[in-house]
Amino acid sequence: MGSLRFENITFESNETLILGHANLNLGKQYNLQFRKYSPDETELFQKTFLYALSIQNSNAKNKERMMPQIMHLLELSLVQIPHYRSDIPMEIYLLLNKSFDHVSDSDYDINEEIRKLNYSQDYVRKLIIKETGMPPVRFMTNMRIEKAKEIINELSGNCTVKEIASTCGFEDELYFSRQFSKYTGMPPREYIKQARILPAR
Repeated sequence: MGSLRFENITFESNETLILGHANLNLGKQYNLQFRKYSPDETELFQKTFLYALSIQNSNAKNKERMMPQIMHLLELSLVQIPHYRSDIPMEIYLLLNKSFDHVSDSDYDINEEIRKLNYSQDYVRKLIIKETGMPPVRFMTNMRIEKAKEIINELSGNCTVKEIASTCGFEDELYFSRQFSKYTGMPPREYIKQARILPAR
């Protein structure tokens, strides 16, 4: 069936297998692997993919609301979670995935998302600590700092602290600088300076 491309995701498929190379949000956090598809599943995935493509190229009024949901569905259908355990509800994995999606959104509050689940907040926090090694807020902050480092390196340091803070979900530049220093052992200005000297990573 050839190759399909949608934004930063490329899919290659044949009658029984979809091989994907995707910049999935959970890819760095979990050891995700792409899974085999039956012929029926392959056809259904292809149709969903082409539907997403048609929506992206349309002027649909609800396009902005639909696209993230369709892409999230495609991403989830592509992968299997090898170490998924029955004692960790799937809702927790989906919450962590949503947190990756909103790493740049300063209005995203992981504690608020926890409160929306049909579990006690203490129970969810314990599971997140068990799964990530960090409490929810620290986990979110750590992701944002990692995102900041990634962007600084990609731009070879051609950015300001204020720009990076805003891009990575921090409204307060000073708070971002403190957190960046705490997590990396280096002020963001120094990290940016080094990125200008060192070759792109």
